[in-house]
Amino acid sequence: MDISIRKKIKHKLIAAFGGVLALSFILAGWGYYSINRILNNQDLSQRIDDISIMVLELRRAEKDFLMRETTNPEFFKTGQSQYLQTINETAEELQKEISLLKEHPATGSMDLEESFEAMGRIIKLYNIKLSEIGETVKEKGYKDWGLEGELRKAIHEVENINFPYDRALMLTLRRHEKDFFLRQELSYRDKFNNDIQEFKAAIRSAENVDSSAVFENQRNAILSNLDNYQDKFNQIVDADLKLGLDEKTGLRGELRAIVHEMEPILAQLEATIRSKTSSIIGNTLLFFLLVFFVQLIAGLFISIRFSNKLTSNIKSINTGIVTLSQGNFPDKLVISSEDELGQTQAATNNLVERIRTAAEFTISIGEGKLDQQYDERYKNDVLAKALLDMHQKLKAADLEDEKRNWATKGLADFGEVIRKNENNLRELSYKVITDLVKFVGANQGKLFVINDEDNNTLGEPHLELYATYAWKRKKHQQQTILKGEGLPGQAWYEQKSIYLKEVPGDYIKIRSGLGEAVPTSVLIVPLVVNETVFGVIELASLKEFADYQITFIEKLAEIIAASLSSVRINEKTKSLLEQAQQQSEEMRAQEEEMRQNMEELSATQEELGRKEKEYLKKIEELEGKLAELAS
Repeated sequence: MDISIRKKIKHKLIAAFGGVLALSFILAGWGYYSINRILNNQDLSQRIDDISIMVLELRRAEKDFLMRETTNPEFFKTGQSQYLQTINETAEELQKEISLLKEHPATGSMDLEESFEAMGRIIKLYNIKLSEIGETVKEKGYKDWGLEGELRKAIHEVENINFPYDRALMLTLRRHEKDFFLRQELSYRDKFNNDIQEFKAAIRSAENVDSSAVFENQRNAILSNLDNYQDKFNQIVDADLKLGLDEKTGLRGELRAIVHEMEPILAQLEATIRSKTSSIIGNTLLFFLLVFFVQLIAGLFISIRFSNKLTSNIKSINTGIVTLSQGNFPDKLVISSEDELGQTQAATNNLVERIRTAAEFTISIGEGKLDQQYDERYKNDVLAKALLDMHQKLKAADLEDEKRNWATKGLADFGEVIRKNENNLRELSYKVITDLVKFVGANQGKLFVINDEDNNTLGEPHLELYATYAWKRKKHQQQTILKGEGLPGQAWYEQKSIYLKEVPGDYIKIRSGLGEAVPTSVLIVPLVVNETVFGVIELASLKEFADYQITFIEKLAEIIAASLSSVRINEKTKSLLEQAQQQSEEMRAQEEEMRQNMEELSATQEELGRKEKEYLKKIEELEGKLAELAS
């Protein structure tokens, strides 16, 4: 081959590889553009998720307001509510976030402006309606405030007037009033209005026997107060009608309808973003494949152009590489020599096999099969190591996230259970053991609480059975356990958890509709805080407890122990306060008795002094008489 031919081939090679390189740059540019669009869409999706969370915070603050502030005297006294403030702040933040999302790069490309406008209007209307509810609740009042306060004042004025009316009629009116407040049924309003008219008629027809002006003044006064009482009651009924007698009527119903308008909009936004993102990914993959095939065709052209000048071995290698570059796996090449080309054929076979293994492994991971195993022969490859490292990290992250989310949710749920039942130890114990058995997938459970009172029936500290779940009820079931007695007593004594994987056949049985079975494992955890045991939890299961479940139960045991400690401290503080008050009363009684004794002692001393003077006077008289007789 002469120099001119070499140059021509060189130029063609440069031109061919230049075209391939240009396609690579186009591919990279399109990839950057597509990735940027996908990231924008993901950012928009995340921010819409944040809006959904803020909407949930609005609902929670709304429910807290309706549940707590309607009976909170401080709200009616000051007119201020932390929940209304939270709602206003969250609504304002939502409006700002929606305004920002209108300007988001991905919003215009997906025509989401109208949806965001609708969300803004709904949030604004929601805030207005909730403000109306707040004003109406404040207007209705509670106890001594608002319309209820005026109602109470009016009826007290009626009751305080010294007029001879039928007390039974008054009690009937008060019963109708209470029935409406409790049941929220309009029939009680009608009964109230009918009976109060009869009451007024009875007062008007009352006979003024003495034609007394005072009697007439009292009649007019009580009629006026009854009118005021009736007016305030009807105003309260109207306020309740405005608020809604249930969640589907009144302002509460309107508020609920507004919230229901939000949900489909948010769902539509999320669906649109997902659809657009999927479309971008699909188009990007299509473009990648197109450029890839263009590059492939270019490579094939170059290979065919020079294939006639190469040996049959190179042709076989070329065939294998071309097949592989087309996205398919070629048949195993026949190695016909031991030279560099033969080594190249062997390397090609090895490469194909390694790529096939990596592709199958990657596809399995992409399908969520995180338990897929990699071929042992290729585990030391750079690509295999990277894929295996990614595989292990994905499995570990998925497992840890699942465990962490499970534990976090569990602690939050049980914290709410403890908070709601912290003043009722029996109910708290039952709720905790019931929910814990279900949450960890156990079958049976017991909860013991330590009784260390000085006056307990056993005369020493012991465990008392406070609650059970799915435990077979027997008359001889042990209700009290001493320290060190049995497994619960031993856990109390050692202040450590006891985990049995080999349970004796006579220990306990788990019953079901199919019969009885010995549990696979038993877990006994002491309720310990600050090195003090407040009780013991015992769980039995037909399966073994995982380490993260045991860790969760032990953390929960600390929280329960802290709650029991708080309850115990409150009870002891109350007892000490009552004892101090009793001792104070006894000391005052002793002081009064001592004072009376001192007064009696003082009177006795005065009487002794007086008698001493009388005796001295009589002695002087006798001495005088003796002197006269002697003379």
